[in-house]
Amino acid sequence: MNSAQIAEVFENIAGPLEVKGDVVFKIRAYQRAARAIKHLPSELAQPLKEGKDLKEIPGIGQAISEKVNELGVPLVISTGSHTASHLENMRFGVTNARRGWCEAKHILNSKPLEEFASFLQEEKTQRMKVFAGDG
Repeated sequence: MNSAQIAEVFENIAGPLEVKGDVVFKIRAYQRAARAIKHLPSELAQPLKEGKDLKEIPGIGQAISEKVNELGVPLVISTGSHTASHLENMRFGVTNARRGWCEAKHILNSKPLEEFASFLQEEKTQRMKVFAGDG
């Protein structure tokens, strides 16, 4: 989903909540998030690529950032990268995971935890051989 589609989903959530007479704060949160997402200068995924927390965007709180994740801005950390350049992308996932933006269920690994932990314990030069095709 792109930013416009996600904003539309939030508008479509807010409308029926308003008609139903739901909690005003909840309705306003969805409306505020829709406006904030619509007025972003770039796609919603861009702040994540820059290592930013979605909650840094005015109008986006913890609950809304979790909804965005559910709606199509998934976070995947692949430890089975095939080139060293893939490691560069991993830092965004780790940064956002540390900020609490996602839960363990949102992080996908291609290696079992024990194997990945063992890999991290190796000397850095040994780890880089894997990405150079020598390991």
